[in-house]
Amino acid sequence: MEKFTFYVKSFKRLEEPFDGNSQRTKYRFYVEVKNVPEGLLNWMDTNPREQKLTTGVAKQIKDSLNEDNRSFHLWNRGILFSADDISYDNKTCMATLSFTDPKCHGNIDGGHTLKIIIENNKYINGNPNRYCKQYVEFEVITGIESTVLLAEARNTSTPVDTMSIEELNKSFDCIKKILEKEKIDNDLYFSRISFKQNEHYQQKNIIDGREIIAILNMFNPTLYKVGENHPIQSYTGKEASLKRFLEMGLNKDSSEEEKKRKRENEIERMRQIIPDIFKIWDKIECTLPEMAKKNKRKYGSKKYSNYGKGEYYSTFSNKKLDYVVPKGLLYPLVGAFRALVETDKTTGNYTWGAKPLEAWEKLGPKLVDSLLQASSENKDNPQSVGKSASTWDLLYKELYIYNLEHKSHK
Repeated sequence: MEKFTFYVKSFKRLEEPFDGNSQRTKYRFYVEVKNVPEGLLNWMDTNPREQKLTTGVAKQIKDSLNEDNRSFHLWNRGILFSADDISYDNKTCMATLSFTDPKCHGNIDGGHTLKIIIENNKYINGNPNRYCKQYVEFEVITGIESTVLLAEARNTSTPVDTMSIEELNKSFDCIKKILEKEKIDNDLYFSRISFKQNEHYQQKNIIDGREIIAILNMFNPTLYKVGENHPIQSYTGKEASLKRFLEMGLNKDSSEEEKKRKRENEIERMRQIIPDIFKIWDKIECTLPEMAKKNKRKYGSKKYSNYGKGEYYSTFSNKKLDYVVPKGLLYPLVGAFRALVETDKTTGNYTWGAKPLEAWEKLGPKLVDSLLQASSENKDNPQSVGKSASTWDLLYKELYIYNLEHKSHK
């Protein structure tokens, strides 16, 4: 037997609702994270999986634990234990947790949270100034003979992703207000954009909300200053792009309200160009083979084109296509059109210098020729093309020069 005694808050006992004579009893209470006993890690055989602390989920738990917001007990689902017995002294608020059999007593769910808390406690012991006061919820069930079914049930839930949480925070309302009535060739593509998990799951050709964010990021001069760096991250990392949008160039000490104001202000400045951004994406996706043909190239000869081998649909106009254009080609090509974005000196809003659709009609064959040449040099690997800084740079410079020669001087 091993016992652990520690200070708790809000200790509650919940009797079995169906059988008053059952030995099963549930207890819930809060424990300040610094008081979580390290020895609990010795009772992990009841957890059905090993805890990998290098995953994105583990990092989110750690980041949440170290935020000075006193909300960890609300955001984290807590730690579940099966125990032989638990006692509580209401005068001292001390609880004693008893384990006897490693096969049925110990941690069942929340193993990542438990390990991260213990690891964090070791760290803050040497850095007391880094300590953020947080609580974690403990759930303890006694009288269980086998934990297998309970462990299976508690370890199958899927974590809510960042996009869904931010949708609840209304972080994308500023974008939705601009796009909600936008159409491309009579298709209301807004109705297919998923800003949260499982949204529109019954529809075909769903557009990931993170894709919308990644595309918009490419054209935001606050995030990617003209001539300084290329938005390759928009292609390589949708979650990273989402985080970049949410933080909008502010430092980690900025409040959530400050970040929200900055996001809304930037999107408002982009209002005039946003509809055209998705139109140029769609135009390129639908006419790229045609532009290739004008320079006597056969796009259908590329191994990734999949000509005639399935049904494909354009992202925004939802047109049926007989080919596919990989994102590794689309992102650097569409992203190059940010060279046409300028800032109105009077209003501070973003506008187009040269018109993007006209630029595509005039410069499209040359751009596609350069893109397909880059593809050949990268062994026709779209992923390599999408990550190639030289490809992004080449296409961008073509549009930059075009803008200098054709932009409106109004």
